[in-house]
Amino acid sequence: MITGKWGVGKTYFLRNDVFALIKQLKLRSIYVSLIGLNDDSQLEKLIFQKINPFYNSLNKSTVAREADYIESIINDTEKPDITIPDNLVLCFDDLERIKPEFFESAMGFINIFIEHYKTKCVFLCNEDILEIFENFPSYKIIKEKYVRSTYSFTPELREVLKAKVSELKTIHQSFYDSSIILEMFKRGESYNLRTLFFTLSIFEQCLLEFDKLPDTFPHKNDIIKLVLTYCCFYAIEIKKGTPHELLDKITLARKQHILLPNLENFNVNDEFNEDKKQKDESARLESIQQSYFLDDTNDFERFESIAELMKGGYLNSEMLEKEIIRSSKALEKKEQNRNEAQLVHMLDDVFKFSDSELYQKIDLIVNEVKKGTLDLVGYLRLYQNLVWLESLRFKGVKVNNAITQSFKEGVEKASKTGGLEYIQNLKFQIQWSKDDKSEYANKYSQFADFVNSINEGLSDEKESNNFNNILAAIVEDNHVELFKLITTETGLRFNKRNAKEIYDALVQTQANTTNEFITALQGRYSNDGSFISQMPKIERDFILTLFDLLIENKNLNLETEKSLNEVALMFLKNHIEKLIEYHFPENKRIKNEE
Repeated sequence: MITGKWGVGKTYFLRNDVFALIKQLKLRSIYVSLIGLNDDSQLEKLIFQKINPFYNSLNKSTVAREADYIESIINDTEKPDITIPDNLVLCFDDLERIKPEFFESAMGFINIFIEHYKTKCVFLCNEDILEIFENFPSYKIIKEKYVRSTYSFTPELREVLKAKVSELKTIHQSFYDSSIILEMFKRGESYNLRTLFFTLSIFEQCLLEFDKLPDTFPHKNDIIKLVLTYCCFYAIEIKKGTPHELLDKITLARKQHILLPNLENFNVNDEFNEDKKQKDESARLESIQQSYFLDDTNDFERFESIAELMKGGYLNSEMLEKEIIRSSKALEKKEQNRNEAQLVHMLDDVFKFSDSELYQKIDLIVNEVKKGTLDLVGYLRLYQNLVWLESLRFKGVKVNNAITQSFKEGVEKASKTGGLEYIQNLKFQIQWSKDDKSEYANKYSQFADFVNSINEGLSDEKESNNFNNILAAIVEDNHVELFKLITTETGLRFNKRNAKEIYDALVQTQANTTNEFITALQGRYSNDGSFISQMPKIERDFILTLFDLLIENKNLNLETEKSLNEVALMFLKNHIEKLIEYHFPENKRIKNEE
């Protein structure tokens, strides 16, 4: 028996390595997949089709083939039994995918070959599935009787990767950094070859976009490494079944704070009043971040276009180009702000300083934070370190109102100068122990609330700007820009209030723009068979409210004469009606309209 998890390459190993060994031993391998089999006659026919060449004849009927076979094996009246060649090795794949109710019977039938004909057999399976007692209660007993030895198969990813990359374009091969790929798969605890090949195919599509950039493009190679890291991380997790909407919340990854207790003691402040589902999500989000980006070995940058590629199979080249430019600027800024980075991590290990040196560092921090050059996580990290030192009653350290105000001034200045970016999961980055109810915990929580309020303001401002751009595209009949905004601005979420504003704008626009709006919604709420968009559920209120507004317009029916744009609006109403029927079948609006 060869056992291993799904997708690790057991069948490939059998066909390429085991079959070669069988051939060297002058034996004949017979491959049989057991997927979906549910009766002995079906299994028997399948096996003998592989053994008997007459079964494979396309020019004869089934009856004729069976007659030929019977004639070929019955040499005289004293030898009616079927003769099985001595050199056969029967290889049964997908043992765990057989119908559970047929498992015991199938193994009994196969045992006829093992016991009666002394035929050698090889089984391929995912034993983790077979060992689930509820599905295969007799498995362990049957295995003990029929299986002599078991080989646990784990692929050598390094060798597989090397072979696979050698098949790719020569100009791209150097970009497939094996150290990044192998490390990410190790951290994701994945040995699945299908996931590996999927990752490589996604990355190859991205490299085709990089081919369009000049070699002198700033930080090109560094950005390619960021893209490779993101491809590995995202592909491993979605193939494990992690929801896209959860992965999309990982916008920034940070190193664990070495001065604080283990992260198991951390949680969101009680005042957030998260329900159990939100807390579970927070824990899972934190777990994923720790798995892949716990230290500084792997840099992280989010590429929304690549996430959308894995969801829907389409790479938005324009979006990826913008993200590449954004990453280039970020790396440029990173180089320019190394002093700020050093400032943020200055107190990560206070024990390397003397008392006098630490006082100097603290004075430097208090003066520098006012300049507004750090990101929000940097402010939280430094403030938390100072409060932590104060909580230890370190002599001369007191985070008074003046110091707190210096930090707040820095955050506000950074916000006003446009130097801050919204961080979707900010409150999971730097946390205080949930069990600590001291004045120090309260002091940090108050500052964290202030920073979070600034962060949420950044989100509202960005979303408002994006929505206003969509309204402007409708009003100006810029249908090309409209389509781009609706299909690429996945950070934007339409709400109930937006429905009225969009409806009013559509009523005043041209038919071509309304028609483009319908096409854009089809992309936004796509269902192409491989990925069903979660957006309709997120934007349920928007969809239902827009439908109500369209219903109220009595011109949008076949009985009334209407303008060309009203015809387009009628089509929009019909399209949204189908959306509601598909995603919200319980909704009463459709029944009322009927």
